[in-house]
Amino acid sequence: MATRVEFRCETRIEPDHPCLAGHFPGQPVVPAVLLLDEVSEALRTRFGNLRLLGLPNAKFLQPIAPAVTIQIELIADVAAGSARFRCFSGGQLAAQGELRFTQLAPQ
Repeated sequence: MATRVEFRCETRIEPDHPCLAGHFPGQPVVPAVLLLDEVSEALRTRFGNLRLLGLPNAKFLQPIAPAVTIQIELIADVAAGSARFRCFSGGQLAAQGELRFTQLAPQ
């Protein structure tokens, strides 16, 4: 497997997701932690069982509403255990950053 892998995926957070209940009433916004969970899930889907080790940097540039398609772009360096990500909503960059991870042995 190549150590540097670029890939894209899409996701959406449904309006009835439990995290949206109080975030924010009347004008729900996808919480940053939920967006990061979607990014880490994209990594796990691609590379298998991973443990996240850190988030050296992240910028959340604009809010993301529920029920919209979120495009996730990832550039992962498996050997280095890092992945840069960018999230787009409505064609606009909404978040970007870097995750650190390690691959775990299959269970």
